[in-house]
Amino acid sequence: MPVTMCDVGQSVTVERITGTDAVRQHLSEMGFHAGSEVLVVSNNGGNLILSVKGVRVALDSKMANRLIVATKVFHESLDAGSRIQAREAKAAV
Repeated sequence: MPVTMCDVGQSVTVERITGTDAVRQHLSEMGFHAGSEVLVVSNNGGNLILSVKGVRVALDSKMANRLIVATKVFHESLDAGSRIQAREAKAAV
């Protein structure tokens, strides 16, 4: 989902960056890479202030929509599910 759909205070992980090569390069130079952890600091009508690598960055809604993210809760759920499966597999052996 685009980062513009996230709630203020939500921590997310960048999955991919869409757009032209120039747009992707520009966002990369600001610290946004696949796998980067991003915190949504403020959302004012789709215009965002994001924290990436300890730096706050302001993006307009058009640029922010280029950042496709996954919520951190989703990743934690997968990790917890993997741990449960690993325990079940150990018990079966």
